[in-house]
Amino acid sequence: MVEPNPAFFETEVTDHGEQVLIPDIKPITPSECLVLMMDAPLVPRREQKPLNIGLFDQDGRAQLDILDFIRAAERGASSSTQTKE
Repeated sequence: MVEPNPAFFETEVTDHGEQVLIPDIKPITPSECLVLMMDAPLVPRREQKPLNIGLFDQDGRAQLDILDFIRAAERGASSSTQTKE
């Protein structure tokens, strides 16, 4: 097997040193890098705080509903009227 002569390939100097350009392989352009970064899923920059409001509120589930107070008041009123009679 004949190894290719390194002098045959074109080279370019980059920030990382001299790079060999392989025939029929085009380098990645900055616009292609940007498209890849834009297509990547978003990741948080820091740890996310839990959503503790509305539907996902864990603390709110321990609270009593105002309708429970109304029903209890109605039961209390009806039971007090029954005891008076």
